[in-house]
Formats: sequence, structure tokens, C-alpha cells
Amino acid sequence: MKNILNKLSKIQSKVVSNKDNINKFGGYGYRTKEGIIADTKPICEEFNCVLIVSDQAEIIGTWQYIKSTASLVDCETSEQISASAYAREPLTQKGLQEPQMSGSASSYAGKYALGNLLAISDSSLDPDATNTHGKTSRAKKAIVEDEGLI
Repeated sequence: MKNILNKLSKIQSKVVSNKDNINKFGGYGYRTKEGIIADTKPICEEFNCVLIVSDQAEIIGTWQYIKSTASLVDCETSEQISASAYAREPLTQKGLQEPQMSGSASSYAGKYALGNLLAISDSSLDPDATNTHGKTSRAKKAIVEDEGLI
């Protein structure tokens, strides 16, 4: 296990995955699962490792989730380390067939599993964490007003 952790540490320090896609509706940048993988492949090759992302459907309560697991495998020792993330499949999504909804959940969960494994998640700046959809909480607004920021 020591070898894979050493390699993971080096890979994490080298991986740069920019938010090179723009959400036209929200106007913010984001990463994709495919982009993270493409950014990481050459670095994994340098350290003789492979990156594997796999999915599994799971029922939790009455909801179906996609559990995505990102694994880094050392080609020399077969040691591996993994991180997982979940995304719930929507019941319906306008314009998408059921397989496309599963694929969307897979992409979303995979992106976060890779971010967890490679230490590239920046949830404090992530639109999913910061988007208020035009609404500001009373408490947040009061703090901002008290500090004279508005």
C-alpha cells in the first residue's frame, strides 16, 4: 500500500484539470469526467499507473443512485486505491431517455469520484455549492449588511 500512496501523492501534485467548459445558462466554468481523465492519463503513464472508473447502480431507500468508483492501480505492484461518489438518477429529465439519464448520473458521479481521488475538487468554488439561483439567505444578507459590504 505504501507504493501506491507514494505514487498517488506525486500524481495529485502534478494533476491540473482546468474548468474548460462553460455553462451557458449559469455562465460558470466546470470540468468533465472525460476532461479529468484526459488531463490525468499522461501523468499516470509517467508513474506506471492506470486510472479506472467503474459504475454500479444502487437502490438507497426508494431512489436509484449511480455509485462511481475511481481507482488508481500501480502497474508494477497491482496495489490500488479508490474513491467513490454518488449521483441520484432523476425520475424524469426533459428530452432524455432513461439510458441517457443513467449516463448523466454516471458522468456526474465519476467527475466527483475522480476529484476525490486526485484531490482536485474545489467544492467551495463549485457552482453546485455556491449557486443560490438568485436567492440570498436572510442570515447571509444580514452578515453582508452588518459588515457594510452592500
